[in-house]
Amino acid sequence: MAWLLFFVVLALAGALGIVVNVSRLRFERRVAVEMRALLAVPPSVVPQPGFAKLPLPVARYRQIAVGDRAPVRTLRMRHGGSFRTSPTAEAVPIQGTQLFTADPPGFHWIGRIRMAPGVWIDARDMSVAGEGSMRVLLDDTVPLVDARGPELDQGSALRLLAEMAWYPTSLFDARSVTWSAIDADHARATLRLGGREVSGVFEFGPDGLPLRMTAERFTDKGELRPWGGAYRDWRVVSGMRVPFEAEVTWQLESGPYTYAHWIVDSMEYDLPAAPVATAAAMRERLPTVVTSPALKAIKAAHTMAWALFAGCILAIPLVSWRGGHGAAASLAAIVAVEVVVLALNRGRCPLTAVAARYTDDRRANFDIFLPEWLAKHNKLVFGTLYFAGVAFAFARWVRT
Repeated sequence: MAWLLFFVVLALAGALGIVVNVSRLRFERRVAVEMRALLAVPPSVVPQPGFAKLPLPVARYRQIAVGDRAPVRTLRMRHGGSFRTSPTAEAVPIQGTQLFTADPPGFHWIGRIRMAPGVWIDARDMSVAGEGSMRVLLDDTVPLVDARGPELDQGSALRLLAEMAWYPTSLFDARSVTWSAIDADHARATLRLGGREVSGVFEFGPDGLPLRMTAERFTDKGELRPWGGAYRDWRVVSGMRVPFEAEVTWQLESGPYTYAHWIVDSMEYDLPAAPVATAAAMRERLPTVVTSPALKAIKAAHTMAWALFAGCILAIPLVSWRGGHGAAASLAAIVAVEVVVLALNRGRCPLTAVAARYTDDRRANFDIFLPEWLAKHNKLVFGTLYFAGVAFAFARWVRT
């Protein structure tokens, strides 16, 4: 009976691993398609006009933040920070990557939150041609949110308007953004996307840079509530002054609820015409050639560990065929330890994070001496073989 329970647990673990890995691949492929769709939206046929007359605080901001800088076409931004899932929840770390386009304005964001060892949430938010969409998955597998509609269109457009501070030339493109004066420190910006309009009020500080943007935004319950973002830590990047820190807050009946705190890690402006091949490429840096002895040692250690576990997986059905049921169970248990380690580390070998300290390369095989195609599909291939081997060993054990 103990052997039966052992094999059942191993089979369930293998099946779960396969489901999670297949779901992750499907999510990344879907994200890649959405990114390409954002980049493929045709630009406006109307030429960009000269600078319109702007309210005084806005004109000052343009001069400080943009000057004579040519309009930005695209921006890829990576950020860290923290996120709160509810007003009573503790803040948890988050990592995200966001692609922005300027003509027409749009964005695609993916973020990951680790809730507990082996438990994470992947979120995707986007606004393309004025249409918003939000999707949230637990462990890349269980859908938690899959929403779209007019209220989400409005919310995504307001997020885009607030985040244009990261590529501020778009805030002064009169084809999509117009400004109206309020007073010496405030001005209203109106963003037009796909026949829709949203507006937010920018407040400017003594240095001429925005302190915050506020607006009325729909909550997930369909209620209009005050919402806004605050900007801090302004730096010069690519000839523009942009914030490296932002907080986003709802004003609820129970009080302010600051749910997002972004800290910018990197910004890449005006990417090549086809910067997105896969979702993984969007999340990670462009590869660079590194020949660090430390990196080579890590890759060698990772490859030897891979060979050990791959050998165990391939040996399970062979040993079982020869009647070594105890040995097959031992091999399965060895691999099960690795499965647990991967599950607690978001599906990655701990050596991957160590290797990442020595290179900016993020190809599938940057941390191991394997062909890129095999490294990319390693978990799916050997997860399937492991599950099949355990199932075969269990069937052989039952017959004997």
